[in-house]
Amino acid sequence: MPTAVLEGLALNRAAPADVLIRLIDRHGKDLGSELTSRPLPAPVVDVMLRHPEPEVRGGLAGNLDVDLRIRVRMVDDPDPLVIARVRHDRRKPLPAEAVGRYLEGFDRVAAGGLLNPREARQELCLALADDRRLVAPAARHSNPNVRAAAVFFEQQLSPADRTALHNDPARAVRQAFEDRVERATELDELVAEPGFGRWMQLGRPLTRAVVDHVLAWSDPNDLTVLATNPHVPADAVSALIGHPAPEVRGAIAHRDDLTDGQVAQLLIDPHPVVRNAISVHPTLTEEQRAAIGVDLRHVPGEGDFGPDCEHSGSWRVDPAWTPDEVTQWARSSNVLLRRRAARSPELPPTLVPVLAADGDPGVRILLALHSADAPPRLLLGSYLEYTGCGRETLPRKPGFPGAGLARYWRDPDPALRVLVAFDPDAEPGIVDTLRYDPDPGVRQAIAASPRLPPKQIVALLDDPELARAAASNPALPVETMRQLVN
Repeated sequence: MPTAVLEGLALNRAAPADVLIRLIDRHGKDLGSELTSRPLPAPVVDVMLRHPEPEVRGGLAGNLDVDLRIRVRMVDDPDPLVIARVRHDRRKPLPAEAVGRYLEGFDRVAAGGLLNPREARQELCLALADDRRLVAPAARHSNPNVRAAAVFFEQQLSPADRTALHNDPARAVRQAFEDRVERATELDELVAEPGFGRWMQLGRPLTRAVVDHVLAWSDPNDLTVLATNPHVPADAVSALIGHPAPEVRGAIAHRDDLTDGQVAQLLIDPHPVVRNAISVHPTLTEEQRAAIGVDLRHVPGEGDFGPDCEHSGSWRVDPAWTPDEVTQWARSSNVLLRRRAARSPELPPTLVPVLAADGDPGVRILLALHSADAPPRLLLGSYLEYTGCGRETLPRKPGFPGAGLARYWRDPDPALRVLVAFDPDAEPGIVDTLRYDPDPGVRQAIAASPRLPPKQIVALLDDPELARAAASNPALPVETMRQLVN
């Protein structure tokens, strides 16, 4: 069979367990990503859990519809690919009893020879960076290699955890703490070329010579990193507040240790980038926030809201956000804080209607994209209003209203003609007409629509462009599915 048909069958939510199991037996290694993005029957989960190919087990580990108890078991998998896939669920964190096994898994694969110790440390650090909720458990883990990796995130650690790592019984952990936290970078050690390595150094403790060198060099990228370094002396912070580059002053605004005078100076900064940055500072009152206002034309990353937007900052969720903070933000006069609340998994369901009626389109769209409780009217309204990345996921949300969408079948915008495929009452003549739509996205949506007659769906399996969509169509006869895999 063409790969497109295989992939479509793996995605087909009406495919029975025997069809999926046969697909996995014969082609599982090539279908891991498709099996990650759909609910799975219990017999299929059992087969994937025991499958010899890590791509198949990884597909199960990364499937957010799989019971969390099953996914927790995957942290004991011998393959790093599978372990790494477990962490990709930001809204359903691993339970406490599984965190230690998950963290230790990276060290275990190193001991088995699948990764060398340096690679295992890098993978563990990537896992901690991806989900900061793991940092504190890592600092207290029984495995010294895991504790040593936690040192790289010392700014997220409590004073007690920092002290414990400083006095750790394992020499490797103490050495990592000394290198990362206590020993200041010397000027002759500073990487000369701009880039990640240099900026990592500039986030560590620095000698006065390095601080003075960076201030004199006055490269905005270097200074932006320096501005957020908690170890720089107070006079350097004061100098950076007066820097001519607004992105440097904006970076300073993110510091938690600003004095009242420094906050007051940033509140009246002439550039909106800086005022926007300081407007979310935790020390401000609501009256102060309301007095600043926010200029959304100068908020990087706030134009696209989807979780897969490459340059979007809107989807990022800080694990330190608490339900109380999110509740306050949802009612704040500051639109940036309300946008935070709209995309936070900690948003109480009782505040969803409040944000659904927000006057800012960004708040409404973020809520539609990220909340499982977003009302149907908001989902449709956001699809009609928003054209950025992540928009295509909205019609597939369970609450998206399908009734009446066939009215868009003659709309000049193909993104609206696509909606006809989600109307359960669309007339057969309209559906048939759109099979020949000039836009390939519309044709594919119709090929996947259960409103299409079964005979036409089967015929489209031979169309190279539409085979994948047709094979994923839930109206494809089950007997045809079985014939295809047999």
